[in-house]
Amino acid sequence: MNYRKILRCGFEVSEIGLGCEHLENKDKALVEEVIGAALDG
Repeated sequence: MNYRKILRCGFEVSEIGLGCEHLENKDKALVEEVIGAALDG
């Protein structure tokens, strides 16, 4: 995975993120499935 440094604070963050707003008010099984798939790459 590629990372970039945020110059103002020195944090390193991944270039790709997973927005999860679309998972609000969804059932737990779906949320776990989506996040699990993202972590597995």
